[in-house]
Amino acid sequence: MTVLGTHAIAELDYQGVVDPERAALISIVGAFADFPYTSFAALLDKVQKLIHFQPLSELTNDPDEWQLQDTLTGGQSVWQSKRWPDAWTYDPTFAVYFLLSGHNGGPTGPFNTVPALS
Repeated sequence: MTVLGTHAIAELDYQGVVDPERAALISIVGAFADFPYTSFAALLDKVQKLIHFQPLSELTNDPDEWQLQDTLTGGQSVWQSKRWPDAWTYDPTFAVYFLLSGHNGGPTGPFNTVPALS
């Protein structure tokens, strides 16, 4: 057992966490414990993004990354990112998008720009 695993078990015991949550958390911490320490912060950053359905790299204006959702808007053309479900655009060139959650202002802006494909 690693130091991290021992710590996790002690904390779960202290908090009275029981299965199946306990087993899942021990499994997750065990996977992290096997990862090289020098890359731990980068790994955590990626895991956090993936858990929150966020992309690991910038969105692009590749049409294959966007799904037309016009049935949601009564026929008005609006696209949702397949890689980041929170990202939407009215722009048929996919050059700008907004986050539905409003983290960047919502559908009225401010808008994020998308790097063009090379």
